Amino acid sequence: MTPATLERSRSADVDQPRAALPSSAAATLLLAGMVAVEFSGASGVLEGRVPVSPFLALLALGLLVVVGRCLVQRVAVPWATVGAVSTYVLATALSSQLADLDGVAFLRTGVEPDWGSAAVLGVLKELVFVVVVCLLASGLRRWWLVAAAMVLPMAAICLLGALNEWVLGNTATFGGFETVTTAEGVGVVTKRHAGPLPDANFWGRFLVLGLPFALALVQECLQRGRRLLALVPLGCLGALLVGVYLTGSRGTMLAALVGAGLYLLLCGLDRRVLAAGAVVVVPLLLVLPGVGSRLLSMLGVAESGQLAAVDGSVRERIATQTVATKMIQDNPLTGVGPGGYFARFPDYASATDLHLERIVAPHNLYLGLWAEIGLVGLLAFLSILAVALWQAGWVLRALPSLPSADAARLRPYAAACVAGLLAWCAASVFLHLTYARIVYLVVALAAALATQARARGAHRVPRPPRHRTPAYAVPLAAAGAALAALVVTSLPQPAHAHVVGYLEPQSSSAYLLSLRTREVTAPTYAVLTSVASGRTVDAQGDPASGLVSVSAEAETPEQADRLARDATAAGDAAVRRAGLDTLFRTRWGTVTTWRETPGRSEVAAAMTIGAVLGAALAHARTILAAVRPRRRPDHPDHPQRPRHPHRPTEQP
Repeated sequence: MTPATLERSRSADVDQPRAALPSSAAATLLLAGMVAVEFSGASGVLEGRVPVSPFLALLALGLLVVVGRCLVQRVAVPWATVGAVSTYVLATALSSQLADLDGVAFLRTGVEPDWGSAAVLGVLKELVFVVVVCLLASGLRRWWLVAAAMVLPMAAICLLGALNEWVLGNTATFGGFETVTTAEGVGVVTKRHAGPLPDANFWGRFLVLGLPFALALVQECLQRGRRLLALVPLGCLGALLVGVYLTGSRGTMLAALVGAGLYLLLCGLDRRVLAAGAVVVVPLLLVLPGVGSRLLSMLGVAESGQLAAVDGSVRERIATQTVATKMIQDNPLTGVGPGGYFARFPDYASATDLHLERIVAPHNLYLGLWAEIGLVGLLAFLSILAVALWQAGWVLRALPSLPSADAARLRPYAAACVAGLLAWCAASVFLHLTYARIVYLVVALAAALATQARARGAHRVPRPPRHRTPAYAVPLAAAGAALAALVVTSLPQPAHAHVVGYLEPQSSSAYLLSLRTREVTAPTYAVLTSVASGRTVDAQGDPASGLVSVSAEAETPEQADRLARDATAAGDAAVRRAGLDTLFRTRWGTVTTWRETPGRSEVAAAMTIGAVLGAALAHARTILAAVRPRRRPDHPDHPQRPRHPHRPTEQP
């Protein structure tokens, strides 16, 4: 080799851009194994049964493979994803230091715990996990293998659940991979199955995250013309849907609809066809026993309007979310500390009049994170999801710049990442954060898809030129916001009156009866008060405290006060007519009245609507041009161009 050739090769090595790591059999199989272990729940089932944790063993092997491959080739690290997860680690550590949960627990129990340090260490392990998965998948060619490793184990577990429900009578556990929970629910027609997890709701969140990847496998088989092979992922898709049904989880059912609809939309299905399909499918689902009855139970309030008559799980969620909201009000920025929700729960729950029989998580990921690690930590966690969605969305927008074969190979899985993450976010409205490694896997896959697309020369295809924003758009938006705020604050606000009464037992037997029938005593007296007043007021009975509260609304405080007093008098008369005054009599307190003022949220919503309307007015010409139907060339009003522009047209 001549010196000039050697110099050129050295310069080429220096100037070579960082590319995705080429796929190897060891890396592919290891990645598929990590995906299968996490999505099948095998890591939790085998924990304690084997000498080494499956998660830690696979993570160590993956780290060794990644380090070995990085020593021989330059690595394209997805710094955006790594930076987002690192920010989340730092936010968790900051919250742990400021909250000092270990010191609080030590003062209570005399035992030195490690809640804060354990939470930070767990998030640090998840950071290493994300980096390892990103680098293992950066040069992956067989994306179907990872999707199959995700879908097949869950489909098999769902089939075991169906076999257990309709054949074996829910008597088998299949080694811990098929859990039949004791949880009940309004509108459920089967036992609630949780797969390898202890809670059916969390297993449902696994399923909705994998559902779009089953659709991706179906699409890839159809693209390759293998229609018979497509029956396998179609069967897995059906098994996953059966698993969603057997969870009996309302949030899971709604999130499954979100995930499937988003995937079909991102893969190019016409919106009108999708809307027509939704019009047909959704009513059929609502009449299906166990689906419609379960979803409609979310609106299941008794005819009397008593909150105590709502589904017990809904009541419990409302109560725990109220506790989380109080934690947020006291510690808005850094929270009560990672894992501190359960430690601080007794203090906050005792300060409320809510009926709570146990310490329960807030059933809302966003409220739970905000309460534990504050607004800073919540935004850091959401940045992880936002970066993943941006990367997968960038791949979808950049696909036209790639060869057709590469675009067809990457599109289903980029769409599955977007749809799966958004479905997981929708399901997390009803659940707190746990089993986070499954979502981190999809986050890492989205980063690897973006890395691979850039390595192949993908670039974002420019959109058609847009109309320039008029100079008066900002003033019009500001004027609309100011006008809306002025209108909201100047509107007459109603007056409210509120009075609380407690049930006074008339005998010792009545007192004992109240202890045994606490769930129905106070609501019964509240219903009598509401019915006797002609339902002009809202009367609620709280089983926990035994209080009956009456709220009235009118144009003036005097009218509201009169309504509340008349309602209490009518309620006492109704109690006497029913003969219930021999058990309890309601001793009413003082009526308080006030005039309502528009809250900050209402003013903010009005200002937002006003700003949008002002901006729309500024772009009125553009909007009209977009919605105006174009005239066809054969339309009589369409200007006809001469066939030969250089020759004058002949006059008849």
